[in-house]
Amino acid sequence: MEPTEKQLTANRANAAKSTGPRTVIGKRNSSRNGLKHGILSNAVLLDGESRATFVAIYTELEHDLRPADVNERILVQTMALAHWRRLRACTLETAGINHEQRRQPVDETDQHPLTRTIKAIRAGTGETGSLAIIGRYETRFDTQYNRALDRFLRVRAQKRTVPDEPSDLLETKGSAQ
Repeated sequence: MEPTEKQLTANRANAAKSTGPRTVIGKRNSSRNGLKHGILSNAVLLDGESRATFVAIYTELEHDLRPADVNERILVQTMALAHWRRLRACTLETAGINHEQRRQPVDETDQHPLTRTIKAIRAGTGETGSLAIIGRYETRFDTQYNRALDRFLRVRAQKRTVPDEPSDLLETKGSAQ
């Protein structure tokens, strides 16, 4: 799950454009990024997985959604974790199919790659049902991601309907009398 050369090039180009945080709050938040991403990635990554790719996923979600408080940040973390785990499940599925393909005896009559793939999938859903389990994991992580995104959007929408100042609420009530 290493980033492609195209992704690395785009990341470098975007980083070159950045002037960094300018406000005191922005600088404070930025100073905690290493700790925040580091703790999260250490808790999630398995040996051989790319920390840079995970951090890029988290950072991109955080940049796109711009969480305003701790609850929104938790939802963004949930999305990043669910997406990462779904990618892991896809990688495991591919590795399992590749493994089963290599275990197949070479048969001159079915050299078509898709025939070998379907045989590998059938073998992988045999005794242990490992491909079926991985498929359920993919669905579970996709559901977690979508639920967290939905909650994030609902929380964000609710904040727009709540008055900014308590005095706004009092003025509204006072003018209605």
